[in-house]
Amino acid sequence: MIRYTDKAKEKAKHFISGAKEQNSGIRIAITKRDESGFVYHFGLDPYSNEQDDDIIIREGGFVTRIDPESAKWLKGATVDWIQKDEKEGFSVLNPNPPIPDATSEGLKQSIVEALKSIFDPEIPVNIYDLGLIYEITVDHEKQSADVVMTLTAPNCPAAEQLPNDVKVKTESVPGIKKAKVEITWEPPWTPEKMSEEAKLELGL
Repeated sequence: MIRYTDKAKEKAKHFISGAKEQNSGIRIAITKRDESGFVYHFGLDPYSNEQDDDIIIREGGFVTRIDPESAKWLKGATVDWIQKDEKEGFSVLNPNPPIPDATSEGLKQSIVEALKSIFDPEIPVNIYDLGLIYEITVDHEKQSADVVMTLTAPNCPAAEQLPNDVKVKTESVPGIKKAKVEITWEPPWTPEKMSEEAKLELGL
């Protein structure tokens, strides 16, 4: 999700050590994003403020809490502590665009990339190249996506986990707030549905 530089870790731990409440952590939120970039809020966050859907990161000997919407825009970000022109504070190097490609096709490609991070537990290939994803339909105005997928077999041990993983990964894509996942057995999956890259990976 995110990482801290050594200097940022030291500052975060310094602030937490001075917190009034025990078990406090750092909360990061994105309060605004537009063509000029992101606006971030950093604050001390007591354990009592932790929400069920918070993204929890344990790095550097302390806890960072991020709300799920902000987390979408912080993938791969690095938190640093900088001093410049007599000012100092946390700074975020964020590789994500503040305004993503909001077209249906652009969002579909982002979903595909997200789904490529999910792997079948029995075959060392991601589920997209494995050919388990049959259809992705995006409504960019409603910020929703419908995914039709299958499994390698009805008795697949990941029959419950994989569809849930697909839903979570799809909803993690910036610009998508709701995803629906449908399992179909028609047509049934066969090895021929794998991509050429997957076949090469498996020596087929």
